[in-house]
Amino acid sequence: MNVRKLAPGDRILDYRLLERLGEGGFGEVFRAEHEVLERIVAIKVPRDASALAALRHEGLVQATLNHPGIVRTLELSISHDPPYVVMEFVDGESLAQRLKKSGALPWKEASRILLAAARALDHAHGRGIVHGDVKPGNILLERGGERRVLLTDFGLGRVFEGPQGSLQISRSLELAASGAEVQGTLRYLAPEVLRGESADARADVYSFGVLLFEVLTGRLPEGREVPSDLVPGVPSDLDRLFERTFARKERRPGTLAEAVATLEALVEPPAAAHAPREELVLRALPADPPTLP
Repeated sequence: MNVRKLAPGDRILDYRLLERLGEGGFGEVFRAEHEVLERIVAIKVPRDASALAALRHEGLVQATLNHPGIVRTLELSISHDPPYVVMEFVDGESLAQRLKKSGALPWKEASRILLAAARALDHAHGRGIVHGDVKPGNILLERGGERRVLLTDFGLGRVFEGPQGSLQISRSLELAASGAEVQGTLRYLAPEVLRGESADARADVYSFGVLLFEVLTGRLPEGREVPSDLVPGVPSDLDRLFERTFARKERRPGTLAEAVATLEALVEPPAAAHAPREELVLRALPADPPTLP
């Protein structure tokens, strides 16, 4: 099967391609407009016939995940020439683009982004799906509006039995991407995945740890260092979270629930923690003082 090549200006049914946004391991992504509904979307098409299965897989996996932090699949067609997946369009940039432009992020901004990613991954894990390719390029940052943070590209996602189940990630799919992208991706993969061993949601947990370190420091982890070794002022809670997620498989948490809780405490502290001292003292006093006999 030959896949028809597309360019801005071409059409797929009622969609008109407006702009080529980029190319991943399995296909090209375009910004497009549904000319009847006047709705802007993102359309991904496979780069060739060998990428068709991955494109179909990505569309199906993302369609099963209904979460505000995961890019939604709106439509999927395998029989059309070319096959395509329609997804919601996120007006912004990837976390990889932000890091390339700005370097390490302040820990409060980094924690907000990491919390959104952790919630999205935890949702997927709760439904038995491992992302398999957690990295800055697969996290989108909305430019305006609610400034949402969204996880995308489940092309390597796999179904596993649950938190204690197992997953065999296909290295043939992993290596189907272009050489430069593979090298970037491999640096985020858990050691057990690189060894070809069975893996579960802890593989995503490890990748999240790498992501955490990079967002806070501007580079990937080496040796036994923690983020605050490179960036003084990073909270110790983030150092501990990195050590937990970046640990050996048997010591790594099986979910990202701990990461969500830690980051929520940093990003969304209880309101009482910000109350003036006088107000806290008054709240501790009884409303009506006791009367003397």
